[in-house]
Amino acid sequence: MAYRNILNTVDHVDGILAEVGFGKGNDLSDIIGYMNDGLVTTRQIALFDSFEGQPAPTDIDEGAFQKGDHNRPIQPAYDIANTIKTDVCICEGWVEDTFEKCIKQTPVAVVHLDLMGYESTLYSLNTAYKYLVEEGVIIIKDYDNYIGVKKATDKFANTNKLSINKTAISDSTAFIYKPKLNKTVTNKKVNRTWSSTLT
Repeated sequence: MAYRNILNTVDHVDGILAEVGFGKGNDLSDIIGYMNDGLVTTRQIALFDSFEGQPAPTDIDEGAFQKGDHNRPIQPAYDIANTIKTDVCICEGWVEDTFEKCIKQTPVAVVHLDLMGYESTLYSLNTAYKYLVEEGVIIIKDYDNYIGVKKATDKFANTNKLSINKTAISDSTAFIYKPKLNKTVTNKKVNRTWSSTLT
């Protein structure tokens, strides 16, 4: 999985991990597994989901989903919180209502976005970037899978003059670093030949 490799590039950065769009919890479960095995830095986790499915799509989303799609119960979020010996804060509600309130007083090193819609993605990117520490990373899971996610990410990157990075493992996953002040972050530290087999 690409996540371990991306997370390793920010092991030296202090801050929490924000999981925006918990869904079934498969991705966060993998990330917690890496933490528990000592393969990536263990971080406190803030977990965000409406637990009511998707919000209403915009025209930009081109009918990729409907309101209420992918409605998941909250119990798996409580279950996964018990699999790691660190603080896990579960923030229930629409991201526009919960995200900034929960992270504004906490340095954020990693943001993992697992969203489908244009508005929620653009809001989350703009909000996350305000609180992301220098050299922190935003991971966008479905960059190439949902038109709204791609358009929101492209707009955000263009507005902030940031590079959108891709992995060799998953064509759909993109990630964006927050550069150091007065220093441009290049892609040189990112291994472009990641294999799908992690050792």
